[in-house]
Amino acid sequence: MVFLITCVVVFALFFATTQPTEGQKATEDAATGVQRGLVTPQEHEFSREYTKLYSFRHASKFGDVIEENDREGKSGDISGSLGEHEGFFMPDTPEPKMSALLATLSCAADAIVVGSAKGKASHVTEDETFIYTQYEFTVERILKDNPSSPIASGGSIDVTRPGGIIKLDGHLIKIEERSYEPLQKGMKYLLFLKFLAPANGYLPSGSQGDFALNDNSFRKLTTQPLPKDSATISDNQKLQNSIREGALKPCEPATTGSKQKKSARVTPAILRFLGFMLGITTEHPQNLFLSSRPSQS
Repeated sequence: MVFLITCVVVFALFFATTQPTEGQKATEDAATGVQRGLVTPQEHEFSREYTKLYSFRHASKFGDVIEENDREGKSGDISGSLGEHEGFFMPDTPEPKMSALLATLSCAADAIVVGSAKGKASHVTEDETFIYTQYEFTVERILKDNPSSPIASGGSIDVTRPGGIIKLDGHLIKIEERSYEPLQKGMKYLLFLKFLAPANGYLPSGSQGDFALNDNSFRKLTTQPLPKDSATISDNQKLQNSIREGALKPCEPATTGSKQKKSARVTPAILRFLGFMLGITTEHPQNLFLSSRPSQS
């Protein structure tokens, strides 16, 4: 069984590092210039949260990687890529229905909104091991409001997502989180959000709960699969209505003990080993998904 799970992880990592999503193919963002020590209180709170969420990477600091590259005479950009790190269900676990997934996502989210991204900027965490991007998000429709900080329709909220591009010490550094496709200016999105009160802003509440809305259709913003019966929801208006109806229903308390169905989790140690074996990082096994590439000139 461990061998089977390992094979699934290897395939997922290989696929995630070779198959960009539609939004990632179109992303040609200018890097955000950052300076050490210039951090706002809001950025400090987001930094703390993303450092905790991605502590499993055990990555070296970007500054240390830059210094080592300089000593070895290397030049070029520094890039990293992450795939689906949230774990895999055992093969005999029943696949959830789309309605059940949406209900679970709705209960987990503090807010569910439809809108579009305006301005954005990428930030490096204070420990210099990860990058996240902050968006000014204009809200057009509220499917579930945040009771602790109500959202105004037509107003803007601060939304963050993992990954981004920065320029630090003259070097371009890019982190790509393929489970969370970046938002594009002018496109319409449906987002499930988790409120970070100290920052008065939001993070994704899960990697399966975000969608791009195109005319009457919708598209998931993750490499992770949706239930097969998601095809029965034919357009984005039906998707919004299903989510809205689910958000109005009371959430069931989480089960505990023997009644709780658990997924088979892949440990960080296994991920680091697999990343090293796949050649995702060639010289530093501790820098999972972090590598340097020559600049294009």
